[in-house]
Amino acid sequence: MKIRVKVRFLSYLKDMFGMSSYDFEFDRKYLLGEFIEIIKSKWPLLRKIDIEKEGPIIILLNGRSANFDDIVGDGDEITVIPPATGG
Repeated sequence: MKIRVKVRFLSYLKDMFGMSSYDFEFDRKYLLGEFIEIIKSKWPLLRKIDIEKEGPIIILLNGRSANFDDIVGDGDEITVIPPATGG
């Protein structure tokens, strides 16, 4: 069974990566914490943003806050929101 997960990028991340979303396909389910590491491995700039900007990157699972031990399943959507900047 294939697991399909959509990752959406908001704010300036859309411009940085040249896309507003990306579709992943896997052979198994992942914990959200594992999936976040997959995302950061594919787009290493996210690690740098997470460390150097005004706050951590916000990750939503299906539009809601989630725990790293929540399971990411077929049809789920991960939203990646950069830290707020400016004043």
